[in-house]
Amino acid sequence: DPHVFTVRVGQPIEVTNSDQTAHNTHTYPLNPASSPFSKIVGYKKKEIYTYDGSEKIPVKVGCDIHGWMIAYQLPVDNDFCDVSGDDGKFEIKGLPPGDYKFRIWHEEAGDLEKTFDVTIEGGDTVHETFTYPSSKFASFSGPAPKVVSLSSTR
Repeated sequence: DPHVFTVRVGQPIEVTNSDQTAHNTHTYPLNPASSPFSKIVGYKKKEIYTYDGSEKIPVKVGCDIHGWMIAYQLPVDNDFCDVSGDDGKFEIKGLPPGDYKFRIWHEEAGDLEKTFDVTIEGGDTVHETFTYPSSKFASFSGPAPKVVSLSSTR
């Protein structure tokens, strides 16, 4: 918990277990700078790990004992990313002036936009609205996730 979040490269992530059964936390980073983390975490125990490299898409985190337990973490090397709230809204503050390429990712549909361009000029506030047809998510077989992750590269 939470199901999706961003984390800075090098920031410690503490995994705790409040369940009375053991869980195996297993990460699947794509960046070779980050080693996968795979450890059994017992009841009332904790383990700590970090990512050593940033990722372009969120890293899947699962429990090898309980296959339905899945989360996503996006390790980044900047502050310019966000995870939407339940209402689908997000905000990225403090972008310096420049041209940016953004991606929008959803856990079931993958990249909703391969990239979209945003130009920030001094003091700009940019509002964008993104709408996607339900067919993008039609293959999902569980409760509809409401979280979208956004990250930027320059």
